[in-house]
Amino acid sequence: MDLGIKGKLSVVTAGSHGIGRSISEELGRNGCRVVVVARGHNDLESTVSAIKKEGGQATIVDISQTFPCYST
Repeated sequence: MDLGIKGKLSVVTAGSHGIGRSISEELGRNGCRVVVVARGHNDLESTVSAIKKEGGQATIVDISQTFPCYST
C-alpha cells in the first residue's frame, strides 16, 4: 500500500518495541526517514537495524541518558 509519505521525516516515540516498533518499521518500508526515540540502546539498535535491512533510513535517539540533552 502506498501511503504517499515517501521522503518525509517521521519521529516515533516509544519506537523500539511493540506498536511503536511496528509503526517505525512500516514507516521505513514506506520510504520515510525514521527517527526512533526510546529508552534502551539495544532495542533501538535492533529496530533501526531492521529498518535499514529493508532499505529504509533510520536514526536513534536514546533518551535513557539525560546528560546529552543538557550539554548544549
